[in-house]
Amino acid sequence: MRCLNAKAYYPALITAVSIPDICAALESNGNAKPTKYINWFNANVAKYFDTLLDGSMAYYLRCSVAHQGRLSHPGFKHSFDEIMFVTDNNGISLHLIEIIQSGGKKFLVLELDKFCQVMSKSTIDWLNQVEQTENYKNNYQSFFRKNIQPLPWDENGVSIIASF
Repeated sequence: MRCLNAKAYYPALITAVSIPDICAALESNGNAKPTKYINWFNANVAKYFDTLLDGSMAYYLRCSVAHQGRLSHPGFKHSFDEIMFVTDNNGISLHLIEIIQSGGKKFLVLELDKFCQVMSKSTIDWLNQVEQTENYKNNYQSFFRKNIQPLPWDENGVSIIASF
């Protein structure tokens, strides 16, 4: 949400589409897999997208955004050709709209802030349900996080991000 508030739209989107991978790994055996992503999204997020975006479509979106820097994927073809995110739309709601171009190309339009808010809310709701489970507690021990650690040349410690 800080990325979104700072208008750092690309990091906000990449973070948002990565959340299901991380959460699904934390609640299972610590490893990410496409089926885990899809199942996590369907269980925790899909209800906010009126059947226009399900776990499979979200997984394809994640792949195209994180690995190719695109908003299209061959897996979209049975629903739409591309996802379009809008930002700063002056109070006009353009969220969850399908647009068909004159040439037949279909777009799913989402508002980036609403997409990120849904991902954030879904994650917080999910975390409240699983943070006391054994799988989550065990996997979180290996999750990277910021900490202050002393180094041999600096007794005061430095801020590091690492898996502890």
